[in-house]
Amino acid sequence: MYDRLVIHGVFLLEEFVVRVFKGGKVTVPKRLRELFGVEDGDYVRLALVEVLKKGDKDLVRRRV
Repeated sequence: MYDRLVIHGVFLLEEFVVRVFKGGKVTVPKRLRELFGVEDGDYVRLALVEVLKKGDKDLVRRRV
């Protein structure tokens, strides 16, 4: 997993990798929930830009 900040226009976006669990659930990292004040029941906007699948030797990337 990795973290890096990305500047996009006037917005500061955080990019991170998460694992998808049963039912399509993902976890927003705690430090980001605290930074942005995300609480239970809040809605967040996500953008799926890439899928990483575990291959025999490494991760296989697929842009979407």
